[in-house]
Amino acid sequence: MTKIERTDQFYHSSKTRVYCNNLQQESNKLSFCIKKSSVSDIRQFKLCVRKRKESALFFINYSYSEQADFYYFEILLGQFLDIYKEEARFDLVALTDGENVLRIFYSPLNKQENRYLDIFKLNEKFSISCYRAKNSGVSLIFSTKQKILNESFKGNSLLKSIQFNRKGICQIKVVIENAKEVNIEGLVLVRRKSIDHEKLMFFPVRIIEKNNNIEAIFVFEAKKIHWEQFYWDAFVKVTDRDSNEIFLRIHNNRLGNKIKLQYTHTRYTCDLEDNYIVYPYITASEALSFNYRQKGPYETDKYKWNERIAIVLYLLFGWIFRLQNIWLVHEKFSETAQDNGYYFFKYAYENKPLQKVYFVIRKDSPDYRFVERMKDRVVYFMSIKHLFLLLSCSKIVSSESKGHGYAWRVTKGLIRPVINQKPFMFLQHGVLGLKMIDNTFKANGMNHANLFVVSSEFEKDIVMRYLGYSSKEIIISGLARWDNLHRVKKNNRKENNILFMPTWRNWLEEVPDDDFLNSKYFQTYSSIIKSSNLNKWLIEHNAILNFYIHPKFSQFISHFKTDSERVNIIYFGEQPINKLLMEANLLITDYSSVAFEAYYQDKPTLFFQFDREQYLNFQGSYIDLERDLFGPSAANEEELLEKLDKIYVNGLQIDQQFINLKEHYFLYCDNHNSKRIFDEIVQWEKNRPRYQNFIYHIKRNPIVRTMWRKVKVKFRWA
Repeated sequence: MTKIERTDQFYHSSKTRVYCNNLQQESNKLSFCIKKSSVSDIRQFKLCVRKRKESALFFINYSYSEQADFYYFEILLGQFLDIYKEEARFDLVALTDGENVLRIFYSPLNKQENRYLDIFKLNEKFSISCYRAKNSGVSLIFSTKQKILNESFKGNSLLKSIQFNRKGICQIKVVIENAKEVNIEGLVLVRRKSIDHEKLMFFPVRIIEKNNNIEAIFVFEAKKIHWEQFYWDAFVKVTDRDSNEIFLRIHNNRLGNKIKLQYTHTRYTCDLEDNYIVYPYITASEALSFNYRQKGPYETDKYKWNERIAIVLYLLFGWIFRLQNIWLVHEKFSETAQDNGYYFFKYAYENKPLQKVYFVIRKDSPDYRFVERMKDRVVYFMSIKHLFLLLSCSKIVSSESKGHGYAWRVTKGLIRPVINQKPFMFLQHGVLGLKMIDNTFKANGMNHANLFVVSSEFEKDIVMRYLGYSSKEIIISGLARWDNLHRVKKNNRKENNILFMPTWRNWLEEVPDDDFLNSKYFQTYSSIIKSSNLNKWLIEHNAILNFYIHPKFSQFISHFKTDSERVNIIYFGEQPINKLLMEANLLITDYSSVAFEAYYQDKPTLFFQFDREQYLNFQGSYIDLERDLFGPSAANEEELLEKLDKIYVNGLQIDQQFINLKEHYFLYCDNHNSKRIFDEIVQWEKNRPRYQNFIYHIKRNPIVRTMWRKVKVKFRWA
């Protein structure tokens, strides 16, 4: 199966659709027919699929035959396991004459009653089903059987009302449409991203039938539930006539529910033991969820008053500051000044003083010393000035998501929704390749970047193919912090200094201490740095190993211990990563983008990937970890020491087989990355009509989104 890029061909076609008849799915086979008069040249007619909201086309294998006035097509669905390794939705299209892309639609004469055809199980994880999209296009959903069953149910589960007081008593009224032939089993809360799909279930206290709909009322006490961090999504579980279990996501289309949960959140928050809180909220997709987490340091009365004052000041004077085109820059949790955000801000401050660029950082951050000389353009995190600038700035520029520029995990209040409405210039944290980030920075998500910085055509292809961005939204410039690396990379390095820097794991993010300490991740790395064999090797080669754990696991760093004088355990923020990299002769990592940093500086990298299979299953990689790494890899301690020996024998140089790959991963190797990024942002401003900013703002307004969903539900396709 071959992938081809046809980014804009759909829009260049004068004829954009072709109709099919007799669409049928029998087990692994999808079949349909198309009138011969609709196909000018069958030799130039090639069936493809296109992932929803993306432009890359994939050729598929199929067969066809001629009968009377029709071409009859057959597609074997098992081949879709070769197209994608994660849940996806595809539209069936045809490439004609090598230039036009035609969307295939159901014929108006087709009497297909059900939108969804059969569900075919591809393997233990994925199933596939052909269905009719709401615009009558022929589409396929590639997901779990349960999710396809849930989606194929004809009705909606709509939130009518919710009451949730500070004592934790929750009452939820839900209307289930087209529920005449199903049984209501209960309200189910499913812990998001949990490996074992943890669930909480509550039986209805009352069921009222109204025509073809059912109103169900559920009540539970939050203080009597054993919660786990962080997010719990709300479903109504029903069973159909065939005893299939169906989980209907509870969606909201009532403005009153949205307003009270978004803007009067303190009334709908329950305080639990050990400074934990739980509260209901409406997600970006207008669904009901619950958040259980520790109360943050910025959720006190002091910061609530800061928000109120900032809002009043903005209402009085904000229009003046909006005319000043202010750019607001932040980094991870707004507590560092050592990544791409800092170096971009530094360039702008020193070279573009007329552009009002401000850097946000915590007042008590150890990195404040790096920005102190530029303090006239530095604002303290969550101060009145910071919150006022969040409201009045024209755009956000960051190496992390927008959420790092505000109190972490706080999604409610008046200011947080405004951040989602700001244009966003994503400087990136590192080069994409070793770690999938689809769910975080999707082109159609709330973290959508108006400009997305990359380092090569290779990385641009990833952003277009997997994240769904168009070519004009991507800047090939290189990372801002590499300007500093280039200037000093020829400086003397400390002899035999090795940096060991593993990345985080999404399945271990913010888990309880016991879960982390019992994980293979902790036990493996803890064992390595305590290893007598490693210590012996370091002594033999007169080497020092600096072990630096990822900031997302910084709360566990005290559990990593070693008796070796040759191993230094470095805490997050203790030393800038750039400094550690520049002083190192060799990098050991697993799947971290820091590997590209070392590669950029012509330093050898050793990949220690003891959990590759699990990582690919839960996180995923854009490159083939067997074939496309630019350094040797090891899966255990013995292999690690063996590969270290080979690198030292080679004189701490990159093997010739990897040198030739460098141009593939880096278009530029100079010190002008920040300049290119700055110039591209300015050009973006010049080319962007004002009405587009207004549309962007409106589309991300939570009130407008709720009202639009209400309209869609009311006039939905039947």
